[in-house]
Amino acid sequence: MLSYTHPLYFPNIVFTDSKHKDTRIYTLDWGKKDEACLKKHTEWNAKYWKQQQIPFMPSLPQEIDTWIINLKFAITSPYRKEINRNAMECLEEWNIKRSFDTNVREYCLKTAEAHAFIAFYLLADCVYDVTKQAYYRGDDKFLIKHALAYKFWAHQTGRGCVRSNARLEEVEIYQNFDYCALSEDNKHYLKQSQMAKEFLTKIDNLEKEWEKMSPIETSETISEAEPIEKEEIKWPENDIIKESDITPFPKKNSEK
Repeated sequence: MLSYTHPLYFPNIVFTDSKHKDTRIYTLDWGKKDEACLKKHTEWNAKYWKQQQIPFMPSLPQEIDTWIINLKFAITSPYRKEINRNAMECLEEWNIKRSFDTNVREYCLKTAEAHAFIAFYLLADCVYDVTKQAYYRGDDKFLIKHALAYKFWAHQTGRGCVRSNARLEEVEIYQNFDYCALSEDNKHYLKQSQMAKEFLTKIDNLEKEWEKMSPIETSETISEAEPIEKEEIKWPENDIIKESDITPFPKKNSEK
């Protein structure tokens, strides 16, 4: 039984050369994660799936993926530090040697999963509306953290874990709002309910395609990954915030 898991790759936070007042505007670069996952998939195709040659499936439905990739983030120094801290804690927990039964070991990884979700929760709170030059407050904002987490875990853990790690059960709560019980004053919630339904339908359809195209990968568990040394798992060096790179921004109460 292997006791180490494969490395995880968080997206790089890339400065866009623009600012909101003194707060820098960033985008997320998923290139390193996508490249690593494609490389691993290609290796597994050659080693285990020679007869099937399973295609590399997208991490998210195209419409949702395009939305996520194009997001901008106004990240203050305190947010940036906490995002980095939780990402590093996730990587640290993920690679701890645990010589337990597979189910027990995966239960122990809930701490890593929680840190990853917190990092994306914080990122989602920093989404920036370039047009309005203000923090984004659209009705669909509640979906962003789940979409980010889903994209992160896709291809980086077993297919059966991606949905739960992205906490899509929280989205289902919005989908299950009782339409009849809501008054005209609650159109906001009705709109979110419809958004949740559409979001989950697109995810469900993608997962059905995964099941048809990659039957082996849907049952894959993290215990099948090759062992690696702890020090190999690092946050990309160019993404670690440096003290000299910090421009403090004392936000007004009305801004966050």
